[in-house]
Amino acid sequence: MFEVDDREGLKSTFDQIRETKSTYVIPGGGSNSTGALGYVAAMVEIAEQAQQTNIYPSHIVHASSSAGTQAGLLAGARALGFETTIIGINVSHPDPADLITNVTQLTEETQNRYELDTTVDIPVTVNHAYFGEGYGLMTDEAKAAIHMLAEMEGILFDPVYSGKALAALIDQINIGALQDSENVLLIHTGGVPALNVYESELSKS
Repeated sequence: MFEVDDREGLKSTFDQIRETKSTYVIPGGGSNSTGALGYVAAMVEIAEQAQQTNIYPSHIVHASSSAGTQAGLLAGARALGFETTIIGINVSHPDPADLITNVTQLTEETQNRYELDTTVDIPVTVNHAYFGEGYGLMTDEAKAAIHMLAEMEGILFDPVYSGKALAALIDQINIGALQDSENVLLIHTGGVPALNVYESELSKS
């Protein structure tokens, strides 16, 4: 047997299966070069809307876990020459170096597979400060952020992924790391169904 995040174990198992059966491996989060292509397309859409509105985000903030979102955004931005800082808020790796490695590798795989040239150097940026006690464990800051946005805008974020990214964005603004003169884009990567699991923890009482 192997752990869910044991990539080598998964690869070895499916290599054995392939000897007798036709298989296609969908990794956690759909994070391979095929899945990352979705966020390459998202980056194209972001660039198009920025041009139409003349509002160019200096920073793009999102929850980063299995690397697909960040790799796609990076590959797309590098190919388009879209100069922005893409900040992945680490929500699943106790050691952020592992996430940086995964994002770097998947970005390169995506660029190579789809022959995307790098026209601007955008480094891999991961923020580990909002990880909390672990993956799937809600922080007080995420809880407060989720309540605030739900009450003010009627938009639901989840405790595992987007809620921690939202909490990070709010704190980065409060500590002055992001200035009010900058255009910042927060990407909501989903996860709303998880709210049902955290009903008691999200209660204000």
